[in-house]
Amino acid sequence: MTKQKVNSVNILDNKFIKLALTYIFFLLAAFSMHSYFIVSGADFNENCCDSVKQVSHFYPFLQREFLDGNFFWSWSNGLGGDLLGGFSYYYSTSPFFWLTLPFAAAFDSLEGVFDARLIISALKMFLTMVFMFHFLRCLKLFRSSAIIGSLVYGGSVFFMFHSLRYDFMIDGMIYLPLLLWAFEYAIEKKKGWVLIAAVFLVATSNFYLAYINSLYLGVYVLLKYSLMENKSIKGFFSFILRFGLAYASGLLLAAFAFLPAVYSFLNVDRFYYEEAVPAFFDSWFYKNLPYRLLFMNDQPSIFMAAFPALIILLVPLGFLLRDKIFQKRFLFSLLFSLLVLIPFSYSLFNGLSAMQFRWLYLFMFTGAWMSAQIFDMMLKGHFKRHSSFLLAGILLLVTAGVYFKRELTGQVVEDRDLIMLGFMALFTLLLIALIEISGKTVKLLITSAIVLLVLLNGIYMNSFMLKDFLGDAAVLKQHQEEKLASYGTQEEIELIETIKREDDGFYRIMWDHLREQNAPLLLDYKGFSAYSSLMAGNVHRFMKQDYNVLHWNSPSLYQNLDNRLYLETALANKYFIKPKDTWFKPFGFTHQFSTENYEVYQNDYFLPIGYLVDTVVTEEKMETMNFAERDQLLLQAAVVDEGQADNLPEFAVENLTVEERMLLVEDLVMENITIDENNMLIVGDGASLTFKNPWLDQPGEVMMELKIKETSKKRFKVASSYKTFTNNGEGTVYNYPREQIVINLGNQLSNENLRFTLTPGTYEMEELLLTFNPYTSYPEMVNDAKQQSMENITYTGRSVQGTVDAETESMLFLSVPYSKGWQIKVDGVATEALEVNSAFIGVPVSAGEHRVELLYTTPYFKAGLWISVLTLIALLAGYIWIRKGTLNRRRNNRAHYEEKNL
Repeated sequence: MTKQKVNSVNILDNKFIKLALTYIFFLLAAFSMHSYFIVSGADFNENCCDSVKQVSHFYPFLQREFLDGNFFWSWSNGLGGDLLGGFSYYYSTSPFFWLTLPFAAAFDSLEGVFDARLIISALKMFLTMVFMFHFLRCLKLFRSSAIIGSLVYGGSVFFMFHSLRYDFMIDGMIYLPLLLWAFEYAIEKKKGWVLIAAVFLVATSNFYLAYINSLYLGVYVLLKYSLMENKSIKGFFSFILRFGLAYASGLLLAAFAFLPAVYSFLNVDRFYYEEAVPAFFDSWFYKNLPYRLLFMNDQPSIFMAAFPALIILLVPLGFLLRDKIFQKRFLFSLLFSLLVLIPFSYSLFNGLSAMQFRWLYLFMFTGAWMSAQIFDMMLKGHFKRHSSFLLAGILLLVTAGVYFKRELTGQVVEDRDLIMLGFMALFTLLLIALIEISGKTVKLLITSAIVLLVLLNGIYMNSFMLKDFLGDAAVLKQHQEEKLASYGTQEEIELIETIKREDDGFYRIMWDHLREQNAPLLLDYKGFSAYSSLMAGNVHRFMKQDYNVLHWNSPSLYQNLDNRLYLETALANKYFIKPKDTWFKPFGFTHQFSTENYEVYQNDYFLPIGYLVDTVVTEEKMETMNFAERDQLLLQAAVVDEGQADNLPEFAVENLTVEERMLLVEDLVMENITIDENNMLIVGDGASLTFKNPWLDQPGEVMMELKIKETSKKRFKVASSYKTFTNNGEGTVYNYPREQIVINLGNQLSNENLRFTLTPGTYEMEELLLTFNPYTSYPEMVNDAKQQSMENITYTGRSVQGTVDAETESMLFLSVPYSKGWQIKVDGVATEALEVNSAFIGVPVSAGEHRVELLYTTPYFKAGLWISVLTLIALLAGYIWIRKGTLNRRRNNRAHYEEKNL
């Protein structure tokens, strides 16, 4: 081997070792940032909220479904729901989630998920640092500068907070530097396929984060062109066109995942809220913003954009630099950072909807990128000695801000403020030394010290934020252990397995006093509960609007059916599970078995998933009925839109057996409530309203339908017995708008008086209606439906089949949520289904015996897949054509050269 080749190998080895050491440093840094959990042994979750309610349930659920070959539909998802599109906001199309599938055994319980999430968070932080590092290195920054920028961005409290609460959200932080790195690489190496691949990855993973990152990429592309030489209008449009083609190609490649995700998003029931976005925030926001950025302010959970002290020192130095390329980048960074001050930005990056702070990682990225650039210019000797005075001045200014913090913000100076000020003082000394000292070895030592101090600053900020947000780690750990000991237990798992082992049919299970809305996902049973942001809008409206079931009044969730028997039976409820320490037992159920903590009952009047009805009621007619009548109607007729199913006769509404009683003010006994001159209820502490029970000791359900508003639009509660309705505040994004509050008082029928309470406030009560759904007519209604119910039912993860025997032309009602994704065949012939009873499938059938088959595929998956495949073919064909043209030109040039030199 020649000396030249030996030197080349040594250089390659050296580069590899440096890169490997950098990666090891990032890995150690990522785990160090999580020291709050590692040292204490606490699990990586809040022990509440979305961290448990969604994230910790979705991992084992989706892993189980995907490994079983179910990619489109799951019967455990609420009343049954989509997987590919419905969970695209979370994990279903995320490469990071798919990488967990080989390790699914580690996620088979809540405890396993809790343990695994710490490792996932640390590895994602590591990847964020790695991609940021390569992006900065692609911009020709020194290794140490790139490391600092990576630590600032990847190790930010913004990353940690969102990884803790909803870890899918921080995928956008991972992909942003990757996307820009791919763009830079594609420009430099003229390899457009790299950008196409990056766009494909981002768009496939999460459509929402792809939207946010794409907006940033778009303005970055404009910045990139402004940095080029020989600019012209023609060159600009050519540059934008090439970028647009690459971006569109990546997006079209992702169509198989992107289109189902967009469809699911557009069909949710969350577009009821229109927020008026102000031109500016109030003065409090602007007064506190500098302290927030310095990590010297009480951090609300929505705003976690705080930087290490080094960044606050470096950014002002950017005004001293005169390098033209840097100045354009610096101006870009400043202008983008100003978006933090404008409320509209928080709506724009959230799809022009309600303001959200999730986009602030773009701001964090911009600050980390720019500070790395400035530090790099410092290493290259671009700062004169007078810069040291500016650094000292910044330190003095921040010190003064800390000293006058109470006067400026009304908040006291805390130990955190002094510690952050200490970090800033150390950074100031090191930066001044870096500017003033010229020795190469000393500069290397100072640079290393700065890198280490950035790491320590990040560890402190994350540890403090976590302790401030979660409290003492030992207490958190204790609460987590209590949670694991009481929920998702082996007893609960075996209880469900026992039911399924003894009954392998299609039915749903009502679990009373359910601990979590997504318990059916964890315990793997067909239930009546779900919590997911992309929940099908028709099912959500059925629960919260059309049938007005008592739930927590936040969007995208529902939990059970308020013990409304007619409703439960119509939706195929067969088993009822209740804790032993509760006394409610539903009508018409027989005790089956007990475990240590639970009792299981079976419905004596169980109705299968499908049954025939031979009459219809229009949607408009149903809207005039009270909610007890709507419950009864489900067993007797199909509710259809005007003009549908005209071949079926209209149901005689007068045959319903519901009774009703409108209560007047004089019917109510009010305690701690007065009525003012405007007929408003002035409600004090401990207020209640009591009225006579018109149906004392009669078997049935008394439902209270209450039209009431709190005039100040603040949060209020209505409670009766152990049931509570909570209005989260009119006009807020997390309050579902209901005109009426409906509570089933059936558990109090032995009480001579019925009573409900109100929280203090001023109320306008428009109407108080009591309805009675008697159980005397219930057995006959159920038996009539059962005689023409679906038989020979078989099902898989995405299909269901059965037979019906119709005496006349009828509508087969299936308690399966309606979706465009269902392909339905009657006797082997494709049949168009109707959406009946607000959210379910109705299949018209003629008289006689029929076999009905349903098969589900996520809407627009097939169309998206065709687009993806055709795009891939077109790209490959284009590559081959370009490659062939290049080879032909080379041959022609060679032939011409040889001919010329003969």
